Amino acid sequence: MLNLKAKSGYTPHMGVYKEEAEEIRHTLGSKEIYNERKETIERVLADCKEQYILRYTCLHGLKKNQHQATLIFACYNLKKVARWNFIPSFIFA
Repeated sequence: MLNLKAKSGYTPHMGVYKEEAEEIRHTLGSKEIYNERKETIERVLADCKEQYILRYTCLHGLKKNQHQATLIFACYNLKKVARWNFIPSFIFA
């Protein structure tokens, strides 16, 4: 017999926290934060999926794919930092 609870990742002790998180998410201040999250965080994930080949994988195994995703996001963050810190010299010339 299959244990569907184990496959879905749901455990009984998570129910309390899930209800509490849903309650917090629907408060007035949290709705604004959630909308910002959709605009920023999910945009990063979408960009990485399209530009950095996260949509498909040619690696086998969860660990290898986790390492690849970690490396891709680290490079993405370095690229963002490099753009923030870059000051063209012709502006001050």
